[in-house]
Amino acid sequence: MSSLFTDRTSILCSSINYEEQRLQALEQYNILYTAAEEEFDVLVALASTICDTPISLISLITHDRQWFKAGIGLEIEETPLSVSFCQYAIKHDEVLEVPDALSDIRFYQNPFVVGEPKIRFYAGAPLVNKDGFKLGTLCVVDLIPKELTEKQRLALATLAEQVVAHLELRRMKEQLELEKQQLVKAWNLLQQVHQMPYLSGLKSSLSTVHYLTNKLETAVLTQNLPAAANCLRSLKAQLQNLETGLDHKGS
Repeated sequence: MSSLFTDRTSILCSSINYEEQRLQALEQYNILYTAAEEEFDVLVALASTICDTPISLISLITHDRQWFKAGIGLEIEETPLSVSFCQYAIKHDEVLEVPDALSDIRFYQNPFVVGEPKIRFYAGAPLVNKDGFKLGTLCVVDLIPKELTEKQRLALATLAEQVVAHLELRRMKEQLELEKQQLVKAWNLLQQVHQMPYLSGLKSSLSTVHYLTNKLETAVLTQNLPAAANCLRSLKAQLQNLETGLDHKGS
């Protein structure tokens, strides 16, 4: 009995720890309650078309709510987690399919089943990031009972992967933009002291920093992330050289 209690306690603690880490991972994307974005709108439209459903949503799961980053066929922007279908979908590794919600003990009394929009069919593919955390789902909903074909299930799972890819790209662009802003501030500061006599020997390094900053801006605007990453590395090296030069001149 003692061993069984210990095992259950361990499982509960592990579950709580995972949920805390999952919520922290979701926060790192800075995506919650942001404006609509075309990349995500296109994916829900594709999901709805492929699965032949009037409703499709990208649902992100917080500690107490599900918020829809993109959606068609449903006007609301969020619901309490307690009445969401997606809270069950993120507990699965594959697509969760509910052919008829009225026949499912988990959902037959759900307010969105017994009331508007009177959901009957649901299928949700988890949004799993590179660290294995399930951030939410890409789901499709219908008002009549049905089942997806194997090809439709595979397509839904593939589109969910694309949602995660766009989330990662969006986060990387934000990080690159932040680093670019920091480097521009450093460049502006260097420009202010550029005329000081003892810095005349560093003119070449300053020109290189300016050139790389312009390249970084172009790479970010064109979403050429490998080129942007290379520019960042080169800029950091040049700034290190400048710092070394300044230290040498000041000694």
